[in-house]
Amino acid sequence: MSMRAIVGEVVSDLRSAGVHVKRDVAGASRHLRRHGGAIKVGAAAAAEKLGQFATLEYRSRAKDYYENAVGLLAQTKTDRAGSAIKLAADFLEKSFTETGRELDALTGEAIGRARAVAEKIERGADWTRDELSESITKLGRRIEELGSTLGPLDKNKSS
Repeated sequence: MSMRAIVGEVVSDLRSAGVHVKRDVAGASRHLRRHGGAIKVGAAAAAEKLGQFATLEYRSRAKDYYENAVGLLAQTKTDRAGSAIKLAADFLEKSFTETGRELDALTGEAIGRARAVAEKIERGADWTRDELSESITKLGRRIEELGSTLGPLDKNKSS
């Protein structure tokens, strides 16, 4: 049902409603006008909280792929480690870009290096184990840094 149809139905119901219903609707309307600012602030706070949850989700996924890359590197499964670090870089970037956070230079550089070495591995180009290890380490630091800056979602509760 379209919004226009819903509004039309509500208006039709109000025309045939009793006095007490019309009075209640008028009271609700006054209440919304009086408290609309608080409702908007509440919506903004809810949107901010949703952004925090999204950031935490993307960061969590980045950390999972980072830890996977570390384990795969230790097992000398470098092709899979390259894929994992690329996914970690993608999710770390999303934790900024998809949630309106500004990507800092160090994080941008770590993401770029991780992707570059992952692409070398995918293409079969020359790369070194140290290059992969360093990019994994730097990306891990940036993931941890993001985690330390997020803080608890609800300041009234301890985490």
